Amino acid sequence: MMRSIPALALLHVLAGNTNAQDVAAYVDYLDRFHVFDHGQFKQIEGQRPQAFQVGGDYVAYSSKNSDLRIYRNGQVTTLERTDAVEPTVTDHYLGYVIAGVLKVHDGEQLNTVCYNTGGHIVEDSVVAYFDERNQRLSAWYRGEEIVLEDALAQWPLENWKSGDNLIAYITTFEKKFKIFYDGDVWDVNFMVDADMPYQAGCDLVAFQDVVDLSFDAFYRGKFFDLEPVMPVRFEVGKGIMAYQDVNGALKVFEDGTIYTALDFPPQEWYVKDSLVVIKDQNFLKVFDEGKLHVVERFWPEVWEASWGAIGYVDQVRNVQLWRRSGRTTVTRGEPVQDIQLIRGLLVAYLNVRSVKVGWHGETYTH
Repeated sequence: MMRSIPALALLHVLAGNTNAQDVAAYVDYLDRFHVFDHGQFKQIEGQRPQAFQVGGDYVAYSSKNSDLRIYRNGQVTTLERTDAVEPTVTDHYLGYVIAGVLKVHDGEQLNTVCYNTGGHIVEDSVVAYFDERNQRLSAWYRGEEIVLEDALAQWPLENWKSGDNLIAYITTFEKKFKIFYDGDVWDVNFMVDADMPYQAGCDLVAFQDVVDLSFDAFYRGKFFDLEPVMPVRFEVGKGIMAYQDVNGALKVFEDGTIYTALDFPPQEWYVKDSLVVIKDQNFLKVFDEGKLHVVERFWPEVWEASWGAIGYVDQVRNVQLWRRSGRTTVTRGEPVQDIQLIRGLLVAYLNVRSVKVGWHGETYTH
């Protein structure tokens, strides 16, 4: 669901980061809706929208009169004139169902994917859906339909989970555990119970093998034996997974390699996109690309992480943005209510009537 809208925001992108977000959106103190797009401010609505969400290079929003609209490449397009749409917004795809019809905007055009849609999942580069008329489960991938399961008469899945570019599921009839990835369906396990533990992320699925009850992973078309027994807890992100083994050690599976981040249980830990964020001895630590980094020797009360970056409010209320390549101070001496980090773009909510945007080494004020 698209998020509600604060009154004012200060946005900052780490200078020089080629993967940084180039598009942002905000509502000013007069309730006007603006976008920041590649160094330019533009007002796109004179009234506060009901909700909005930023995708990879676009903004989707529900206007004051409930129209579903998308801003991309300098233009506003109305997709639907209705108040019954709750779209899924990803980096590349925007998808929604209206009157049973599943539609997906792929950045160039609006595609009608299915006319009689049951359950569905919209991810960054794959869409999965159940066609109730033809009784089959299909994936819409690279602009084509790929049939995954023929349901015959009823819902074909016990359950399913998804990552940016894959779908993992357990079938109802055959009791198989399968993974759809890169256009192919992999039969992973047979005689699987519906409660078999597994999680899906980008390029990665972690699961319990039903034969020897070991902890295994599917990563970019290959299978890995990780542990002889299931961990106490595991979380999957974008090409990375962290888990706490039976002895309490925190381990990270990244790029086909298992690392031990800590030999003992941390106070807290989280997987956020491609980062593992760790609270250890009240320090803020991050595991990224095979290394454990000490970001701060305190644990911030307010923080967000995405796209290889972590933003947080430090002990003197400055807003900081950390990446493996270095740290940037975003704000100094300004009151901060909250922060939000979207695809590496940091949003700090302030009690002021101006908007500042740091983009490609320059600061823009509106």
